Amino acid sequence: MTNTRCNFWANLALCLVLAALGVFALARVGTALGERGLFAGPGEIAPAMAEVLSHMQMEMVSMESAAGGEVRAGFVVYNGGTELVRDLELLCEFFDGQETYVGRQRWTLRQEVQPGVVNFVESSARFFVPRRAEGVQCQMVGLRQIPSSGGKVARAQGAEPHGEGQESDGKGK
Repeated sequence: MTNTRCNFWANLALCLVLAALGVFALARVGTALGERGLFAGPGEIAPAMAEVLSHMQMEMVSMESAAGGEVRAGFVVYNGGTELVRDLELLCEFFDGQETYVGRQRWTLRQEVQPGVVNFVESSARFFVPRRAEGVQCQMVGLRQIPSSGGKVARAQGAEPHGEGQESDGKGK
């Protein structure tokens, strides 16, 4: 009987030590989390992508959440380059009422954007928008160029952007 009690207290002590180590480990990982994700430091868009995106302008006109996790948005996009582009990839960051970052989501606009033309692009997608989100800021981070010569389709994509880039008009619903 004494041996069983001894095993009980030893197991209980071991469980408490392991639980304390688990809490400590989670706290350490929590401090490694950057404001915008795990170990996410300020990144830069690749030079080739920056060149392609320098000809593009984008402004978000509207964004609203619908039932079932669907999000609808409208964007005005201008392609100042010489090539047809499609599949604009956006990184949208969400902010609360105090302009504190609360999350981000990638979004792909599947429409084609002709060179020298201003387009209004409406898009809807299913993704999670944080409940506290009251503002959003989007920037272009990638696209696909379609050469007019009928050549090979070029895919341009930057690094995981956190820094400078083509941004929308700022925070707004």
